Formats: sequence, structure tokens, C-alpha cells
Amino acid sequence: MLVSEALARRRAIRDYDPAFTIGDEELARLFALVKLAPSAMNLQPWEFIVVREAAAKKRLRACAMDQYQIELAAATVIVLGNTDMLAHFEPVYADLLALGGTTPERVEGSRRYVRRFDGDVRYRELWAARNAALAAMTLMLAAQELGLDSGPMDGFYPDKLMAEFGVPANFLPVMLVTLGRRAQEPPYPRQWRRDFGDMVHLDTFGEKKGRD
Repeated sequence: MLVSEALARRRAIRDYDPAFTIGDEELARLFALVKLAPSAMNLQPWEFIVVREAAAKKRLRACAMDQYQIELAAATVIVLGNTDMLAHFEPVYADLLALGGTTPERVEGSRRYVRRFDGDVRYRELWAARNAALAAMTLMLAAQELGLDSGPMDGFYPDKLMAEFGVPANFLPVMLVTLGRRAQEPPYPRQWRRDFGDMVHLDTFGEKKGRD
């Protein structure tokens, strides 16, 4: 499936076939693609909790404003951003060093750069959210490639979710993504989307000079 085909097919699904399941092998195939998502300095500050069991779905639904699709979906992925910017620094840069892509001196320079943000909680939260959001979009496109439907969700109570699922304090719940197979096609075509000339600014944020 081309990326353009995956984008055209992807819709935010709520009504899933409750009989459809996702096994471990399919999850492995899915996350083999998700791990290719880009991240700042390749630091990959994300973790995922895949919620599949019925009891866990009920617990998650209670954390997510009682949204029914969580129990219909085969699984819901809790996408987490890690605010510890050095969490994976050592293996990432050891690999880059072995590949000849850097030098020991540049590794130390990169470490010093990251440590500049140790005391800046706001920056680290934004950094984690940006990178985890890239992984979430990759997850949805990869799911489409594998014949799965998905639905992003940002309606949840972060503190309640973290407590319920044992999420450490240095992680930020960024998004939920339901996965499964749509029970039916959406009842209406894709909604209006803004055109090129309505959303694209060329060189500066001023008068739009694009085209429809």
C-alpha cells in the first residue's frame, strides 16, 4: 500500500468489529514499522502499552471519559512520551559511534547539549510529546498498511490513566490509538479539509500566496 493510499483509506474509526482480535505476531509486525518513526537525535523517547484484555479495556475506558470504542476495538495503544531525554542516549550513540557516524568528542558534545534541559520541565514535556506524536502517526499509517483500522483519542484523564496502568512519573501520556477492524464504513464521506491556499504560508506568516 502506498502512503497516499494509506492516508486516503485511514479514518478515525469508532465502531469496530468486537469479534476481531490482534495477536502477538501481528503486534510484532506492526511495531517493527512503528520503530522506524523519526525522533530528535534518534533518542526514541516513547513507550507503548497495548491494552487487549477485557478487564483492562474497562479500566482504560473509565480513564478515557467512558468512550465506548475502547471496548469494541481489538486493542488500544497508550502512547507515552519519555521526558528523560537521556534514557536511550548510551545505546543510540554507541551504535552511531560504531557505524562511524560520529566521534567520541561529538558524543560528549551531544550529551552536554541534552543536559542543558535537565531543569526545564516544560521543554522536556514538549519534546516528549512531539516525538511520541510522530510515533503515533506512524502507528496509524503502519496499521493501515497491515489492514488494520485505527482511531486517535486525546480525551482521557492523564493522572488517572498513569495511576491505573502503573506509568512512571517521567512519562507523559500523549495519545490513545484504538486498533481493530471497522464494523462498517463511516456513515458519511471524509469531512471538509482546508485547501493548500488556506493553510500554507510561503516564507513568512502573512498573506497566503498558495493556490486552492
